[in-house]
Amino acid sequence: MNFTSHADLRSQVIAFAGVLQSAVLVDKLAQTGQWHQASYEACIHSVFQQNPKDIEEVYGDIPALYVGLTTLRKLMSQSERGKQRAAFKYSFALHRLERQLAKRPKMLNTIGNNIEQLSSHLDELSASDPFISEQLSTLYKKTASTIEPPIQVMGDQQILQRTSVQDQVRALLLAGIRSANLWHQVGGRPWRFVLMPKGRIVAMIDHLLQPTR
Repeated sequence: MNFTSHADLRSQVIAFAGVLQSAVLVDKLAQTGQWHQASYEACIHSVFQQNPKDIEEVYGDIPALYVGLTTLRKLMSQSERGKQRAAFKYSFALHRLERQLAKRPKMLNTIGNNIEQLSSHLDELSASDPFISEQLSTLYKKTASTIEPPIQVMGDQQILQRTSVQDQVRALLLAGIRSANLWHQVGGRPWRFVLMPKGRIVAMIDHLLQPTR
C-alpha cells in the first residue's frame, strides 16, 4: 500500500480518530459517568462492521467521529497536546493490546464468533442499549482483558463502581481495539505518523471536519 496517497492517509486518519474517540469516551465515562450518545454509538457500531464496503460504513458516517477527529487535531498541536494525556495514554494502550491480540488467533475467533451472534440483536436494539454494552463487556473480560498488562482505567471510584459504567467502558475498549486493527489494516504505523509533516495530517483532519454539502 502506498502510504503517500491521499486515499490512504484519509483512511488512516479516520481509523486513528476511531481509536481516539473510544479513548476520550472511556476517560469521560470514568471521570463523570457521562457520554455523548452519538459518539458512543459510532464506536459500538464499528465493532459489528466486519466486512464494510468502505471505511465510512465502519462508523456510520464521518460526522459521528467528530470527537476523535478534533482530539487528533489537538494532538497535532504542541500547545494543545498536553491537555490530551488521558486520550493519548488510552489510545497507546489500545494499539498495544491490539498488536498482542493479533498474535492470538483463537482469541480473535472467539471475539469474531461472539460478535456475529450478538449482531442479530441490533435489528431490534440500538448500539447504546444496555444489553449490547453488557454483552460486549463480558466478551472483553473473557478475552482482551486477560492479556498482560491489562488496561488500567483511572477515574472517580464511585462512578467506576457502577455496573453500567463498567460495561460501557469495556465495550468502548473493545471498540478501540477494533479501530486500532482497522488502522493497521489500512497501512497505519506509528513511525509514519511521527515522520509525516504534521501539516498534511491537519489538512486531512480539517477536510474531514468540513460539513457535507
